[in-house]
Amino acid sequence: AFLFLPFFLPAATAYFIRRGRKLISILPGAVLFLVLAVPILLTNIINMFGLPQMELLGLTLPRLTEARQAETTVLGGGGIPAALGNLRDFIKLLIFQTDGLRFNALPGFGTMYFFGLAFSAWGAVWAAKNKRAGLVFIWLFCCLPAAALTEVNINRMNMVYMPLLIFAGIGAWRCAFILKKLLKGPAAALLPAALYVAAGAFFAFFYFHNFNAIIGKTFFEGFSEAVRYAETLGKDRVYITDSVNMPYIYVLLENRIAPSEFIETVEYINPDGAFR
Repeated sequence: AFLFLPFFLPAATAYFIRRGRKLISILPGAVLFLVLAVPILLTNIINMFGLPQMELLGLTLPRLTEARQAETTVLGGGGIPAALGNLRDFIKLLIFQTDGLRFNALPGFGTMYFFGLAFSAWGAVWAAKNKRAGLVFIWLFCCLPAAALTEVNINRMNMVYMPLLIFAGIGAWRCAFILKKLLKGPAAALLPAALYVAAGAFFAFFYFHNFNAIIGKTFFEGFSEAVRYAETLGKDRVYITDSVNMPYIYVLLENRIAPSEFIETVEYINPDGAFR
């Protein structure tokens, strides 16, 4: 968001003003946005420039062990070649609808179904020819600099899917209109909707029947139960495997350990690591 909004908000504001919206009508939303965004912005600044932790109206703005921006964006280095590589990966992400992470997109279904991008392209072309959906185009184009500046995956680029879905809706509507005209029957207009309903039904079946067995390994299915069982043994010391990602969080969750107790007793083996 911190890479997308600096481009989108000024462009959207200029769009509304150009269409006759008075600036005063935008101010309440802008004030609310600033109230929510300023603490996040200051936290990013603190961690990007290594400034000390601070308090703001009772909120702690923490200094972390490592700024994530350096790891996931071109701010950590790479320059123009890295930005071009990110754009290439972004285009591949849109076309193939997967980033290799099974919890971001189900295999075979992608983010918008295999036909969704075609509807999006159709809708975008129609909207451009008829000078419609100007704000949606602004939204879509503002995703490009954000994509260039970050190592893309589906969750980091989730801002692109709303305009794509809007254009897909327009494309499906235009497809229904043309089918009704060509086949001379209102039933033909239901074909795009039927396609989405069928895809949704297959998705739901796969998600609720097959996907759990696939995704369970990714999230260490059964590990929480093992932690709970170990606690019932009453041992003074229990050893936990390090092959699980951050195993201590499972112990904290299952044993209901208070945050204050954790802070007072924790001993980090990598106190300066990004993920301790």
